[in-house]
Amino acid sequence: MGPLLLLFSGGPNPAAIRTSPDVDVRTALVRQGAAFESDWLDLTFTVTGNGIAQIVNIRPVFYFKGERQLAWVYEPEGGCGGTYGRVFSLDLGNRTMKDLGVMGSPYMLPPGSAKPPASVIGESFHVSSSDPASIIVNAYSCTADYYEWGLQVTYIIGAREYSTFAGSPGDPFRLTGRPAYVIPAYTEAPPDYTQLMRAGVDNHTACTT
Repeated sequence: MGPLLLLFSGGPNPAAIRTSPDVDVRTALVRQGAAFESDWLDLTFTVTGNGIAQIVNIRPVFYFKGERQLAWVYEPEGGCGGTYGRVFSLDLGNRTMKDLGVMGSPYMLPPGSAKPPASVIGESFHVSSSDPASIIVNAYSCTADYYEWGLQVTYIIGAREYSTFAGSPGDPFRLTGRPAYVIPAYTEAPPDYTQLMRAGVDNHTACTT
């Protein structure tokens, strides 16, 4: 199942949401909400020209932690299948990120895709235009707090060190944990799936570290 999208109080009424088979409703709602409990971020590294880059560090950056009044959850139906990749686990509550290595089945790798990099982040982690690399960052929260966060990537080309950010203070990634109170959940309504319908209440079990 895809990530759940939590909408904040004061945001759109689910009864007024109209959906389209051509557009993921999360695209329209994401600016007024946050990922609920967990989400993933795919990062692809490559280099223009003939250069080779060393990815020497990837670290989480925390811009804000607080509370938000939560209204309802969009819960997509169906599943997205398994994955195969280099995975990092980001615990927002404890502000820690672990390298879990290459996970999943190679049979899940799309045809023509590069194999996930196995090198440890550092001088041995090389990327180029002919040898790109991608990683998956799984972020989650085991508390009810609301987080705004990003990633800082530090790399070296030649003898010069650079840094770039995924997620900024003005445009962060957003995630909120599961609150103590019940949240109504909505999904697409059959048969034409042009609006949202009540799908019950959030009954997900809070994670544990």
